[in-house]
Amino acid sequence: MSDKKLPVLQVPLSELVTLPASNVAIDLDDTIDRNSQTLLATSFTELDHANQTHMPFYNLHSLSQAIGTDMRPLKEVLANADEDERRWKNNEPYLRQDVTVEFLLERLEQPRDTSQQALTKSTIDTVNKVAPLSYTDIVNKISNPSDGL
Repeated sequence: MSDKKLPVLQVPLSELVTLPASNVAIDLDDTIDRNSQTLLATSFTELDHANQTHMPFYNLHSLSQAIGTDMRPLKEVLANADEDERRWKNNEPYLRQDVTVEFLLERLEQPRDTSQQALTKSTIDTVNKVAPLSYTDIVNKISNPSDGL
């Protein structure tokens, strides 16, 4: 089968990225690690073989948990997002990487308590771990799962 006929494949981000243990604050490290792992496990990248591209999408429920907020601000972003900036999978909403990063950076600029700032910064770090991955990196990783990236 040629690449032109292959369907778009959704690959969990947890299969592509390994995160180091958090070292932000003793009282937050376990929460950050758990939330970051959950975010990667519930989010995915769409691998488009025809165009040899990929686009990550982040689960909104896991994202809200990771930054320590309710769904209200994320539902607003979702409502304003273009169709190609969001996905639905098993009735769960997802936002594209660039929209997610923009939301997180705007949130970081707003006054928050220290722990919420730390949660937001660590979530940005988690999302940024996915950004440098290329289509080729991902294809190689899923073709040879024992190789680390």
